Amino acid sequence: MLQNVRTAEDSDDPTSDTMMDMAAQQFAQVLSKNGGLGLAKLISTSLEKKP
Repeated sequence: MLQNVRTAEDSDDPTSDTMMDMAAQQFAQVLSKNGGLGLAKLISTSLEKKP
């Protein structure tokens, strides 16, 4: 998902590419460990409050 956000001009620097790949992997690990972004719970809670 994060790799799709990057533009073609971001890939000019191999060092930058490596660091962005590492950052994306770390972000993905944190998201999976913590249950994602929490959108499902937020939506579910919101729907339960509707009369």
